[in-house]
Amino acid sequence: MKKLLLSALYFLLSPFLFAQPLVTSSFTNIEQGVQDVLFDDCVTVTGLTYAGSDSAIGSFSAGFLGWQFNSGLILSTGGIRSAQGPNNEPDEGLDFNLAGDYYLNSLLDDPDYEGHDAAVLRFNIVSQSDTMIGGAFIFGSEEYPEYAGTGFVDILAIFIQGPGIVGMKNIACIPGTNVAININNLNANLNSSFYVDNSMSSQNEWESGIQWDGYTVPIRFEHAVIPGETYTIRIAIEDVGDGIYDSGLLIAAGSFNCNADNTGIDKYTSRDKITHRTLGDGYFQFEYAFSKKENVSFEVYDLNGKRVISKCSNSQAGTEDIHLENYSQGLYILRITTGGKTKTYKLIR
Repeated sequence: MKKLLLSALYFLLSPFLFAQPLVTSSFTNIEQGVQDVLFDDCVTVTGLTYAGSDSAIGSFSAGFLGWQFNSGLILSTGGIRSAQGPNNEPDEGLDFNLAGDYYLNSLLDDPDYEGHDAAVLRFNIVSQSDTMIGGAFIFGSEEYPEYAGTGFVDILAIFIQGPGIVGMKNIACIPGTNVAININNLNANLNSSFYVDNSMSSQNEWESGIQWDGYTVPIRFEHAVIPGETYTIRIAIEDVGDGIYDSGLLIAAGSFNCNADNTGIDKYTSRDKITHRTLGDGYFQFEYAFSKKENVSFEVYDLNGKRVISKCSNSQAGTEDIHLENYSQGLYILRITTGGKTKTYKLIR
């Protein structure tokens, strides 16, 4: 039924796809569940609300999507369990008969399009020290590929509103544009470098870890903020045209955590520690001291999941400099691994 060819980028991602399927889990307490997945103690979050079916929000784990998407938050226009692979149904979906979202509808090209089954997460956030907030997401849909370019324009957005921002701004856009992502403008024919064909006919000798027939590569979102000021975030997704074929949104765990400048000293044992400092724009220094000699790896990734720096050493103590001066401005993720433990930092260039 669905016979689109794999995109070139799909082949680049394929080493991650020979693994266990995506697994979802519902929240027993939505507010606490979202807090645990998206935030840590160095950001202040208030006024968290959710509108939609309780079965359309939860957490996920998915080792095959790369380290950044090992876990995170999932929002769906249907039940989150319908996102779990393998992809063995061409039209998986659940219609809640719920309304769409006004703000999402305002992003659609045709005012006659009607939204359904919206899932909307809203909260206020104050960054204690960061001058930028951001993270990464993957959007997928059962409307792919056969309904791309039709009136079934399932859509997502991550809105931000606050000081320095005019109105409510969507920061979940096609990379390099200000265009909101929907199945009509990001698919096998349009902006295809960001699209992964997951249709059943494309799977060959393996089974996909996600039920959705198509999904995006990891896409980053970010926006400058003023530390200490309050910003409102709205994360939303909806079906458009009808409510029967599901679409979903994966947001990487810790997407709204603070950066390294606000985390202080991270202790592994009473004698093991890592300290850090920012020495300039894009220049960071990490000093470590352990109770015994350890293998230590430093890996820096951009928000598309691409590794840009990789260093390692074998010592009990030392200093490692991380230089991002020659990379584009934005948010980067540093992972320091030693003794079977990993600590993650956000670095802002």
